[in-house]
Amino acid sequence: MIKVSVTVPLANSPDTIFTEILKTSNWESFKGFGPLPGIRQAQFSERTEAIVGSRIEVQNLDGSSHVETITKWQPYTYIEMSLEEFSPPLSRMASHFTEQWFVSDGEVTRVMSMYPKSALAVPLLWIISLFMKRALATHTREICNV
Repeated sequence: MIKVSVTVPLANSPDTIFTEILKTSNWESFKGFGPLPGIRQAQFSERTEAIVGSRIEVQNLDGSSHVETITKWQPYTYIEMSLEEFSPPLSRMASHFTEQWFVSDGEVTRVMSMYPKSALAVPLLWIISLFMKRALATHTREICNV
């Protein structure tokens, strides 16, 4: 597993983060970084009443796609999503990613864990992780109004 983490101050209230995540039209604010594409469109393919189990189909600016499933939802403190069903070439390198949001007094920590399919994929995912860290930092600061 390859993990990147960013922590930023939270200028908004914690409920704002949770509200923004559920507004998939806001997902387009993820612009990516370098060769890492931004999001063109995201929409619920399934939205559960409890939020956990909700699935979001994501189309990226480079034409690639994936599905994000909300696996844990603890309002105002913690969110976990599983990113799967990647289109090629990422589908050849990673089985899935896990994204976690930890919201505490005055800050948000966002963690992305990438799970390579083979030892050969590790160096490529490590390179992707460098761009991912920068993209997450920029996007998280924007969401948190910093």
